[in-house]
Amino acid sequence: SNPEVLAIVTSNVLARIREDPSAKYYGVSQNDTEAHCTCATCAAVNAYEESGAGTVIRFVNAVAETVEKEFPAAVIETLAYRYSSKPPKHVRVRKNVMPCFCTFKCEFSKPLGTSPYPANRAIARDLSGWKKMCHNLYVWDYTTDFRNYLFPFPNVFVMRENCRFSRDNGVVCLYEQGGCQGRHASFAEL
Repeated sequence: SNPEVLAIVTSNVLARIREDPSAKYYGVSQNDTEAHCTCATCAAVNAYEESGAGTVIRFVNAVAETVEKEFPAAVIETLAYRYSSKPPKHVRVRKNVMPCFCTFKCEFSKPLGTSPYPANRAIARDLSGWKKMCHNLYVWDYTTDFRNYLFPFPNVFVMRENCRFSRDNGVVCLYEQGGCQGRHASFAEL
């Protein structure tokens, strides 16, 4: 909610796009942590939006609005991840913003769309909620055990159903992050 931070980020994003205007997507995302601003203004926005994505989407929308004036084809990608996974209740995503919904904290051995597990049902609900509020939706799905790449990861038999679930929920980009960082990780070649 800090206007000075918005000005700095917008200026940096515009400078980056000017360096390479041939790219289509430019990332403006939260940190990979549960920590986020809890100042009175941000807390009020997130309470009103019933999600930590309230401040994230408002911020990214503001960046994207300015970017669109100079670069109408540029798309600003942002994470819907950790504290911002649940879609905001009121604010809508601008047409040149692409939320990247991450399948974080779920039970990976069951398909998201039909799983009986509460975490999977929450992810399915949130993904469907994002579909209703944006034109560009990206899913970042996890397909490895990041604590131990050599452990088998129990999702190989549900990936097809999860891909279909993503497609049926308006996902236009799907990233399956596997264990390519570690040698001999479970199904790294996939």
